[in-house]
Amino acid sequence: MRALSLVALLFCACANPPKFVKASPFLRFLHRPPTTPYLDSKMFSFDIKRGWKGPEEKTDAVRYRSPDENARITVLFMRKGAPEWKPVEEVRRKLKESGSVEDTHLLYAVEVSSRPAERARYTTYVYDSEHLLGQKVEVRTTDAILVPDPEGFFLLTLESPRRDYSSHLPIFEAVLRSLSLRVPRVVEE
Repeated sequence: MRALSLVALLFCACANPPKFVKASPFLRFLHRPPTTPYLDSKMFSFDIKRGWKGPEEKTDAVRYRSPDENARITVLFMRKGAPEWKPVEEVRRKLKESGSVEDTHLLYAVEVSSRPAERARYTTYVYDSEHLLGQKVEVRTTDAILVPDPEGFFLLTLESPRRDYSSHLPIFEAVLRSLSLRVPRVVEE
């Protein structure tokens, strides 16, 4: 009986459990995948690590915060003609200019959800307004990915304190691997 319990528990830990686990209410209760899906947008969907807080939603945008709330993953679709709209070339230029002097200020070609994209990583310094300038500073790293679309663009970001960046990056990479962007409409001329 003990061996059977261990085997059942092992099957519950699988990402896609066998049918007998799905058929049993108790075993189904034990099965908890490591991620939870975000499916509320018509523009995109992805899986986020269980335990991240969110979603914080706005029109065509969603943000999740890490359990300690010091890192954020944001997925945004900016439509042409929206009040905050900027052309893709201007966003690309801003990404190159962002950060501090130690950053490379380069965009790297990547692929996201089978689409060409550009990635930039930069550093920002956040100063506490209650202390003298430079007395208390937080160094943050931002990883931004720009995916052009015929109707606008997608912007995916990870913002994290530099000291925790390496622990949050695998979670962001998992979001990128699971990300599904809607199929762009073909504009007939």
